[in-house]
Amino acid sequence: MADAFTSALVNQFVSGALLKIDENLGLVQNVKKDVKRLKKSLKYIQDLLVDAGTRRLDSQWLKQWLSDLEDISLDMDDVLDEWNSAILKSEIEKHDQEGKGGGEDGDESSDVRAKQVCFPVPSSWFCFKQVNQVIRHCDFAKRIRQLNNELDSIKKDGHDHGIVIGSISQQQYIPSSIVKSRITTISMIEETEIHGRDDDKEILVSKLLCDWTQKGTKGIDIVPIVGMGGLGKTTLAQLVYNDDRVKAHFDKRIWVCVSEPFDQKRVAKAIVNGLGGNAQNYDELESLVQCISNSIKGMKFLLVLDDVWTEEKQKWEQLKQPLMQGGIGSRILVTTRKEEVTIMMRAIVRKISLKKLSDEQCWLIIRQLVFVEGEENESQLLEEIGRKIASKCKGLPLVAKVLGGLMYYKKSESDWNDILQNKLWDSKVVEEEIFAPLLLSYYDLSPLEKCCYSYCSLFPKDYKFERDTLIDMWISQGYVGDSRTGQECFESLVMRSFFDDYFQEFNASGVFDPRIYYQMHDIVHDFTQFLAKSKIIVIECDDIKMGMKSLEHKVCHLNLLNVQSNSLDKVLTLKDIKRDIQRKLRTLLISTDEIEVVLDYDFIFSNLKGLRTICLPALGVTNLPQNITTLIHLRYLDLSNNSNLRILPESLCDLCNLQTLKLNKCYNLQRLPEGIGKVVKLRCLYNDGCSEIKGIPKGFGKLTRIQKLGMIPIPKNNKEAYFPFGDLKNSNFYDHFQGFLRVRRCVNLANVGEAEKISLGKMKELVELSLNFRVFDGSSVEEEAMPQNEDMILEALKPHPHLKLLTISQYHGANFPTWMTSLINLKYLSLVGFDNCETLPPLGKLPCLESLQLSILTSVKYVGAEFWGINHEGEDSFPKLKNLWFNYFSQWKKWEGSQEEAAAVRSSSTSKVMPCLRSLRITYCRNLEALPDFLRRTPLEDLRIGDSAILEQCCLKEWLHIPNIEINYSFVQKDGTWIQKEKDQNKSEFGVGEQPSNIEIECVSSPQTSRE
Repeated sequence: MADAFTSALVNQFVSGALLKIDENLGLVQNVKKDVKRLKKSLKYIQDLLVDAGTRRLDSQWLKQWLSDLEDISLDMDDVLDEWNSAILKSEIEKHDQEGKGGGEDGDESSDVRAKQVCFPVPSSWFCFKQVNQVIRHCDFAKRIRQLNNELDSIKKDGHDHGIVIGSISQQQYIPSSIVKSRITTISMIEETEIHGRDDDKEILVSKLLCDWTQKGTKGIDIVPIVGMGGLGKTTLAQLVYNDDRVKAHFDKRIWVCVSEPFDQKRVAKAIVNGLGGNAQNYDELESLVQCISNSIKGMKFLLVLDDVWTEEKQKWEQLKQPLMQGGIGSRILVTTRKEEVTIMMRAIVRKISLKKLSDEQCWLIIRQLVFVEGEENESQLLEEIGRKIASKCKGLPLVAKVLGGLMYYKKSESDWNDILQNKLWDSKVVEEEIFAPLLLSYYDLSPLEKCCYSYCSLFPKDYKFERDTLIDMWISQGYVGDSRTGQECFESLVMRSFFDDYFQEFNASGVFDPRIYYQMHDIVHDFTQFLAKSKIIVIECDDIKMGMKSLEHKVCHLNLLNVQSNSLDKVLTLKDIKRDIQRKLRTLLISTDEIEVVLDYDFIFSNLKGLRTICLPALGVTNLPQNITTLIHLRYLDLSNNSNLRILPESLCDLCNLQTLKLNKCYNLQRLPEGIGKVVKLRCLYNDGCSEIKGIPKGFGKLTRIQKLGMIPIPKNNKEAYFPFGDLKNSNFYDHFQGFLRVRRCVNLANVGEAEKISLGKMKELVELSLNFRVFDGSSVEEEAMPQNEDMILEALKPHPHLKLLTISQYHGANFPTWMTSLINLKYLSLVGFDNCETLPPLGKLPCLESLQLSILTSVKYVGAEFWGINHEGEDSFPKLKNLWFNYFSQWKKWEGSQEEAAAVRSSSTSKVMPCLRSLRITYCRNLEALPDFLRRTPLEDLRIGDSAILEQCCLKEWLHIPNIEINYSFVQKDGTWIQKEKDQNKSEFGVGEQPSNIEIECVSSPQTSRE
């Protein structure tokens, strides 16, 4: 197969180039003819890629042909981007001059002056002051002609080697390198060779045999098995298909290997043959479905459709209709890699998501394949090495089988050590065998999705992906055009098991983190690197000089991890990077553990002019040089965690293509550039944690494409110098605002009217909101301001009910907002610093709340029935709450309030309080006397107590039925097992598994209020 990543990448670039040509190229006189010729050549090349994509990977000529085409595509993208940038800059400058001449909208005199200096050339927007641009446009015309000549040469070369348009349909082609993985499956299996699927088998058998017939389905239900390639979906289906209980339960069993493309007639014929008929007697689909309908009427059957890929509902419905004539209790078992298939079939409720195997189970598969009877003694000598090799399978039975087959012919310790220590993927045989099932999923992706997926190889193994960050990078590279398309692409990759969900619960600081991260299975990550090969590189640079010299000339995207400067002056420079790489590099990510490192920005900005994406987090950046304007292609700039960065140069605003600017946790940044309005393509401004910024510059109102803004600081003084956010007249901003928003220093809002102008309720797509009333940053002036209407200001900041995460902090009002319990979609809630509130709101009413953090509520003494929010008998309180954290309730004594309130809660026998609670955390609640009894009826798994001495003793006496108990950040019970402490004075008196009556507890200091 031709270089898959290159082919997809070139295809994507060509599509983008055609769009750019349609925009502005016709503006240059005498170039129209060349532009027309270029466009024609590009369309021809795009069609040629269809045929090129069907060729064998071992064709060295084709590899080179695609590589040359990629080089031209990169040059072409640069040229067209420079041209569009020049036009955009001219328009911005013109608009800026008009604004200066007559205020925001300009005046008549400014228009007259503009007309008087126009340069007399056919293109009306050329002005006299832009004579130097005319020269640049002539240069552009020469480059267009050069590109035309190169494309003509590429076309001729391809034609001479037999690449012709449309010879083979891309959708019907199955690459020869992966054809083995699409061999038709059969129902027979040797059960003794299967390991690790006993539980899955029992669950699936129960789903097939149980009677849960759904009304209106005539007894036919669909049970899908979903999982990535190589997990053993077909194997599990075979196990169940041949189970004696299943055989006895169904009148008829039919096995059909569906695969791709989805051929209705072929599948229908297989069903007819499986029912005992003769499909050769029927030529049309209509006659086939009639035969199925008549043959299956009233019969309780099991139909296995193995390896289903199609999402076309019409095709499926036509095949499904005759099957509905089956008897009550009939089942259709489907195996698929695509979540979309289960959605299309309306079977997602009954799906079985197949999980990975353990290392032990992988070892059993390898051992069974490697050794035969009589070799037990030899296997004992190799077992230790073999188990380490099994861990490389990362839970995929397919990989275990491939490695077992490889190890069968190599049974010496040295051979196995070579397999263990070497990079397995260097073997072409191993590559083809292991990656074959993943290639099936890869070729099912669109060219856009292929580019986005391959770009993920830019990150190291075990990297925790944030969806929106990755999408922003995809947009910066031109793979997707907007965030919605990016989200659809990302969801498609998740549904195909290229990503796994990763929920870490608490971050490194011990604070609850509600965000969902994603990780790639190691094999999937290896596959991305296999696709990208030398174009996307991740390296750890102990020696930056040697690292740069080792780079191959095809590198387009570079991630330098843990870079060391290896110089006395601690200057980190990339000057040893090869010249041809300098021109092609489009992504640069750099991280370092050296605090004092200083980056050589002058070299980067002067020589790496093709960069679209730059990430320089926590690199000790103190300022940016003026020549950052040379990076005209730059779309994505990440300067997060550079706490010494104080000022951004105004020249940054000349980056007219910049779409994402990340400044999170740049704590000492004083202000944003005044000319921020000139960055007209800016769509994401992440400035959360920039605590020194007093307000948003006035030019912000010109940013019509902005979708994400990390923080809105409310200025206290000199408000006229900043943008009045409440006066934003761009309705699109509210319609398309996404993601996270923090409104900071809400205490500075003058009145309710000013708070209402922010219009949080209009932001329908806002997912996460933080309302911070005051910042304890060492200055006392702001904190002394205690407005009497603080309660009303919070009430006026009512968000849209679609909100999923809410944080409110440093609020000195006495009442909670009435709208809080109306947030019916809220999943995560954090209330911090409510020091004047004496009671808690009825948060138990929130139907979707999963995690709740309550911190520094120093006036609360009792938590009782008002907290549960139960109004009617049978109504559950906190029906979905899983995580609960109380922190620093200095006066809290009783949990349930008065005895009457506690009795009221208990008397509601049909009501449940926190029925899903899994984790409870209580810290710095030194007066709390006991835990409530209702917790004994919850599935509590983790209990963490810190600096709450009375409660600590109570827990050690009464709550040891909880599997995991942590006291003062040290476990005393782990997975139901008591952990003996060295400081326990009575340790010699207790045997293993016994618990002492008391234990010495280490105390920690009181919490320090954070700067936010």
